[in-house]
Amino acid sequence: MLALAAAPATTWMGIDITVVEVAARGDSDGIGLGAANVRYRARVESSVAAAGIEALLERADAAVAEVHNALRAGAKVRREPWGTA
Repeated sequence: MLALAAAPATTWMGIDITVVEVAARGDSDGIGLGAANVRYRARVESSVAAAGIEALLERADAAVAEVHNALRAGAKVRREPWGTA
């Protein structure tokens, strides 16, 4: 399975964000069955340095990603670098 999302420009954690793209993949044994080995990539465009973007992604992943947290209750979820397949 594959899911893609994009969001409009915003400011979060004091960082002006111009583009956000997220792509997620997971494995499933069939329709209606839970996902396994869920992984996602996130790409953020901003005027801040890469370290600031990484801190933002880590904060979102750890604290405010409600879907991720729900999935993690029963499935492994991990963020991968944007350029990976």
